[in-house]
Amino acid sequence: MVPTILLTHSGIHLLVPGDDDVDLGRDDVAGLSAALARVSATHQVSGRVMLVPDSDVPHAKVIAAMDAARAPGFPYVTVAGGAS
Repeated sequence: MVPTILLTHSGIHLLVPGDDDVDLGRDDVAGLSAALARVSATHQVSGRVMLVPDSDVPHAKVIAAMDAARAPGFPYVTVAGGAS
């Protein structure tokens, strides 16, 4: 199972296949890390996560989201084209 993190102008959205999606605030990278820790604890995960930033999301926020994903056990972060 590979969760998807959408970084948009309205916030951070964590899409979890087979589970409820999680909507977080615009700058809630700590909340993202906590949500991914819960996903890791309750699902069989591969250590992979897909990160999909909008084109207007600052580079620093993309890096912060990558770091937030790595902390709870998702070392393989794939960055895909913009969410919008």
